[in-house]
Amino acid sequence: MADQFSDVHNAEGQVNPDGTPSPSGQFGKIEDCAIVKLATSYRIKPLNTDVFVSVKNLFDQNYIVDRTRGILPGSPRLVQAGFKLDFRAFPDRS
Repeated sequence: MADQFSDVHNAEGQVNPDGTPSPSGQFGKIEDCAIVKLATSYRIKPLNTDVFVSVKNLFDQNYIVDRTRGILPGSPRLVQAGFKLDFRAFPDRS
């Protein structure tokens, strides 16, 4: 994500539109950052099952996503894993 500004005046640093300091963090530049996400899945055919894992914010980067209500940090590292079983693929044994 590229640099962005949280106010209409493109103010540098933490300042209000009138130039006074903004300790709330509502105004100013939000620095650019790169967030790495990974995901993979694997099909286990005999079990009609897919297993998966995903990682968001792999390097646990600290970053700001919003300043309109004060400084809002981005999500920390998140790892998710699971499986999906396809019951429709099993033969009917009636």
